[in-house]
Amino acid sequence: MGFTAIQISPIVKNIDEHTAVGDAYHGYWSLDNYALNPKFGTEKDFRDLVDEVHKRGMLLMVDVVVNNMAQAFDNKVPPKIDYSKFNPFNDQKYFHDYCNVTRWEDPENYQNCWLYPYGVALADLKTESDEVVKEFQNWIKQLVANYSIDGLRIDAAKHVNDEFLPQFVEASGVFAWGEVLTGVTNDLCRYQTKGLLPGMPNYLEYYPLLQAFNGGSMEEVAKYRNEAASGCNDTSVLGSFIENHDMPRFAMYNEDMAIAKNAMTYTFLNDGIPTGRCPASDIKI
Repeated sequence: MGFTAIQISPIVKNIDEHTAVGDAYHGYWSLDNYALNPKFGTEKDFRDLVDEVHKRGMLLMVDVVVNNMAQAFDNKVPPKIDYSKFNPFNDQKYFHDYCNVTRWEDPENYQNCWLYPYGVALADLKTESDEVVKEFQNWIKQLVANYSIDGLRIDAAKHVNDEFLPQFVEASGVFAWGEVLTGVTNDLCRYQTKGLLPGMPNYLEYYPLLQAFNGGSMEEVAKYRNEAASGCNDTSVLGSFIENHDMPRFAMYNEDMAIAKNAMTYTFLNDGIPTGRCPASDIKI
């Protein structure tokens, strides 16, 4: 089918509790960064996957969570966190004091407060702390080297300290893009223009693209495409998509397969990296 890379969910050990919002089947509720998620398989399974991907001349990208660690809680705030359960960040000193993100356009709020305040507490790490920065650098160096990982997706990159990102990417030694969930050109492109990230999923075009194929206008797509081209450093490393694991399936909005195929065709013809979504991975082409 022409796929050249596979992106998989975070591979570290997650919380095991059944929570008010379900089980940690997805890999994003980190508990122990130095253990693999047994629900995904064994270490041998993962090494075998990497070997088979490489045998086919393909690349393997791994999603990583650096904004927070996770713990189930009873929705009584502030969350009662047993920090000793986390590895390696097993002390409250590594985390911001509890506050809930409420101001999505205010970096002071969305980078220092906690996301997702229901069922699971996402304890927000102090990614401005030298101790946290150095620990993450050592961890990602080991992870990439131990498993011959080719690239990274940084989850919730918008919610960590700006200066943390380029240091983390440099330590990894591989290509990385970060999730910056915004449809505002300046908010997204600054991650490239300021040297914070090599690339990002292209949310600038996602929103108008979704509207265009559901009764909207391609003129809006062209507008944001031109804004990205002039505002970002390199649109060829933006991930072009019509759905992903954070957004609803296209069929939720429109069940017409002809329209869905046309929307997906745009992502293939666009300047960036076409990104498709499978149940357990993201496919890059």
